Amino acid sequence: HGVRAAGAQSPATPQPAYVGHSPFEWNEKCGATPRHDLALWPASLPGVGPPAAQVREGEWLGGVRYCWLVDWAWWLVLAGYAWGMFPGALLVGRYTGHDPTREGSKNPGTSNVYRVAGRWPAAWVLLSDVGKGFIAAGLGLIFGDQLIGAACGAAAVVGHIVPLGRHREGGKGVATFGGMLLALTPVVGVILIGVWAVALAATKRAGAASLVAVAAAPASVAIQGWPALEVVVVIGVAVVVLARHHENIRRMWRREEPALW
Repeated sequence: HGVRAAGAQSPATPQPAYVGHSPFEWNEKCGATPRHDLALWPASLPGVGPPAAQVREGEWLGGVRYCWLVDWAWWLVLAGYAWGMFPGALLVGRYTGHDPTREGSKNPGTSNVYRVAGRWPAAWVLLSDVGKGFIAAGLGLIFGDQLIGAACGAAAVVGHIVPLGRHREGGKGVATFGGMLLALTPVVGVILIGVWAVALAATKRAGAASLVAVAAAPASVAIQGWPALEVVVVIGVAVVVLARHHENIRRMWRREEPALW
């Protein structure tokens, strides 16, 4: 006992918890990709660190070391949410002397602006809403990968629907969702625009056309061969957008949904 056999290797010395100086340095050292994060790491697991994150050791909470994760990808997601809050419809409405949150269906979206202010103001609102999702998802795709792009686009949709400080003045997210898909997969985006246009021509109701196009989005990206996690993100966004149309669904059920023209 206590005598080590010749040639035997000594037990590995536990390594200290990873502390990266920047996300890029962490990637270079660990060969990680910037797509995962965790906020709590057991103190009994030295040498275990979250991939693609800069970690600063914090307080001890119940035997668990709390670490702050500063991952550049998640800053992009936060930026996507902030960009989604841009009040395009409100600004266009003020310029034209209308408030889409108080007139018509009280929704700051393209169809309501079309009803209360006309064609060209509605076109500017549509461009603004599509641009939110397109720019947010595009930046995530450029600086990260498809998952980060989907997360940034999803954040923009949430920011559009539930803007911070204006949670009752958010839109319904259809155009922003469409811009997200146009950035991530232009083919599917164009197809869904065609589906929306056909449904609008058949029903003359923007709400019904939006429900059809949004419901078709998850199946479209799944058929295209997206990874499961990205498909889950699209499903989540679609569910949020469909839920936001609960009033339209109720009116359609009662056959009270007004036609667009």
